[in-house]
Amino acid sequence: MGNKHDHDERQKFVDNVYKKYNKELISFARKKLFLAREKDSMVEAEDIVQNTYVRLLKYLPDRVKIRNEKAYVFAILHNEIYKCLNNSKVDYIDECDEDLSDSVELDELVINRISAEKVSFLISHLDYKLSAPMILKYGYDLRVEEISNQLEIDEKTVYYRLKKAKKIIAKELSEQE
Repeated sequence: MGNKHDHDERQKFVDNVYKKYNKELISFARKKLFLAREKDSMVEAEDIVQNTYVRLLKYLPDRVKIRNEKAYVFAILHNEIYKCLNNSKVDYIDECDEDLSDSVELDELVINRISAEKVSFLISHLDYKLSAPMILKYGYDLRVEEISNQLEIDEKTVYYRLKKAKKIIAKELSEQE
């Protein structure tokens, strides 16, 4: 009976997420796919969002452990987009970060068409304190102020962590070339 109750709770959570974020999730997926492939794919974006809901339903931890529902859902969506792009081996140019122009090395490497999967892989292997701001900044196009609110840390700390993460990634990418 506990399993049925757990499933019902997960289903309610997923239904709630659908009501709150579905349009935003699809829009985000379409944007990322367009940046990667330079063509719009509504069907593929909807499939990726559907896979996100399936993962939520299947693997949702206790709600108590989820500090930020939106960030959690978008992180799963980001992973689904990454898997989709990784399967197709497509390179793309990421957006440059004007707010953090002092870390030119990563921006130059991104402009030189470093593949999305390499950058995503390196971000995913950073410590959470460094990867979370990077994902929110580059994956969700959040401003530093919004990241600060989401992670409940000072804006200066966000800048510092973004700068540090970019330096680590730039070093790793330059060593791989």
